[in-house]
Amino acid sequence: MTNIKDLLENKEFMTGLVEVETPEALGKLLEANGIVLEEGLTLEDAFKMVKDQENGELDETALEDVSGGIALTLALTSAGLLIASGGMLCFLGGYAYQSIKKGIKKRK
Repeated sequence: MTNIKDLLENKEFMTGLVEVETPEALGKLLEANGIVLEEGLTLEDAFKMVKDQENGELDETALEDVSGGIALTLALTSAGLLIASGGMLCFLGGYAYQSIKKGIKKRK
């Protein structure tokens, strides 16, 4: 079963979010980690949301979406599903970029 905490601690997944180069590759990464996009969210939109986090911060709307997405995730995780909302993808992408950048700075 996939949950947010496990994803945040999964360095391979976090690195994959930063390095993914196409919507199709993102789809494979999400599928491999047991993540399904919420209804109406396309791979192209999800890819753009993740990539937009490279130099960005979450705005108030995205933060509200994350909290709503986490509530939905908690309800569905018991069924073994992780449904990713746009806000959740922004949060995961932003966290991934910040984590990877910190790791690179430490190595220098």
